Amino acid sequence: LGREVSKTAGELLGAAILPHGDFAFDPSLLSGRSTDAALKAAEALMQGSLAAGEFVASLGADVIVLTTPHGIATDRQIAVYGNSEFEGPALVGRDVNASFGDGAMGPGYKVAFQAKGRPDLARRLAVEFNAARANGEATVLSSWADDLPMPLRWGEVLPMRYVAPSGRLEGSRLLVLSLPTARQTASGKLKDKMRELGKVLGTMIKNDKLKYALVVSTDLSHRHWQNTTFGAHPLAKSFDEGCGQYAATLDWEV
Repeated sequence: LGREVSKTAGELLGAAILPHGDFAFDPSLLSGRSTDAALKAAEALMQGSLAAGEFVASLGADVIVLTTPHGIATDRQIAVYGNSEFEGPALVGRDVNASFGDGAMGPGYKVAFQAKGRPDLARRLAVEFNAARANGEATVLSSWADDLPMPLRWGEVLPMRYVAPSGRLEGSRLLVLSLPTARQTASGKLKDKMRELGKVLGTMIKNDKLKYALVVSTDLSHRHWQNTTFGAHPLAKSFDEGCGQYAATLDWEV
């Protein structure tokens, strides 16, 4: 899902929700392993993701803010990646093994991606987050004294490959926000904080002179069928429908 948003002084040009799962990135992984309906649904999701990624690329943003639940994470704080360069790869095939049994995919295959960052913006955003909430809601992560690229994996690489199919993000800089691991056990408690920090990000963009786009790295519920990680759950479909309704309306109370 990609959509244009109202422009502000700092210009948030648009946003897209893009999947980080194997089957949306490569629907052929389901061939011979799942139903024809599942394969067609994955193909439709891939085509929609490609269109949304092309939309983000067309915006010509100076900075793309990427939020991910599967990055380098802390327990409680949002981690803002602080390096000047980022680099993959993502390993495709893990979802096949998780869904159909270990070894079903073998070693899988790697997907490359490279991007440049903005360490100054990473530090600034962390300061803004922490100023809004006194108990230290964000920290800047940097690796190897910024002499080498910070590593990215599937939670960052796969959604950004829809934006940059060549594997290299050209023109735009990448600003990554990695969600804390507390989202797995305390998501209800985190929701108000995340909305507040979203407003902080919006204010920073509004007061800036750069053009921004937002990409949300996400996935469907992992519980539509029995698998080796989470197992099936009867509310999986309702969960996905609720997320889709929120994405379409931006009304968190629906």
